[in-house]
Amino acid sequence: MKTRIEKYNDRNWAVWLSDGEKEGLVCVTVYKKGALEVKNILDALIRIKGL
Repeated sequence: MKTRIEKYNDRNWAVWLSDGEKEGLVCVTVYKKGALEVKNILDALIRIKGL
């Protein structure tokens, strides 16, 4: 599984989760720093679970 951050609309940031076949929106934040924190937490959980 992979996570990524991209600009969402004009002012927001989106965090996406992908397994290679499917992709889903996890959350939308106002600040890039918040999106990075969500991404870091998801990446850590993915490493722990071994996905």
